[in-house]
Amino acid sequence: MRPLPQLSSACSRRLRYTPQGTHPNSPEQNQHRRGPCRLLEELMEVVIEQLGRVVDTRNCFVALYNPDTDSYTKPVERDINGQERAPGEQVDLRGGLTDYVRKSGKPLLLTDQNRKELVEIESIKPLGTRAECWLGIPLRVRDEVCGVVVFQSYDNPTLFTERDVELLSIVAGSLGRTIERQRANAELREREARLRVLTERMPALIWTQNLDGTI
Repeated sequence: MRPLPQLSSACSRRLRYTPQGTHPNSPEQNQHRRGPCRLLEELMEVVIEQLGRVVDTRNCFVALYNPDTDSYTKPVERDINGQERAPGEQVDLRGGLTDYVRKSGKPLLLTDQNRKELVEIESIKPLGTRAECWLGIPLRVRDEVCGVVVFQSYDNPTLFTERDVELLSIVAGSLGRTIERQRANAELREREARLRVLTERMPALIWTQNLDGTI
């Protein structure tokens, strides 16, 4: 199997949570101000860029599922046909291949051999430009599938193989753990912000205490 590309140190720094007390003008604090969503987008871009050394990434995207709207966002999307969307735009992928992979929780390598079966038996709807070769890998956070990483080719039906499924499943697993850490950090920052607001609004308490401990 082809070796995994090593993430750069800059990539790992983007994942680091910045605790209170960091100098306000430091690079780490500037990254912190950009927020977890933007940091996650940057991380995914780095991962896709480095994956390009061993896998064709000219047509790929990361689709994250939003259960509140039953839709997806694509923080990373590359398409030679120029079909990229804005990172925060909601995309309806219900009934398509991406939605099928998320629901099944299993990788899918779509070829001419299994395409007809999926369309007829699983009632998969065609969405967007037809891909001659399509590979979808589920993104897991803990026991939940939160999205799908997709690689596709519009003209080469044999571009991806089962070895790519194995390689990209490892990468997706690492990316899912990173998403989990980012969400945990975001929740921690939110709790800290609520506590800070609460303490700032509390009136100052002044009391005296006798030697016997009576207030």
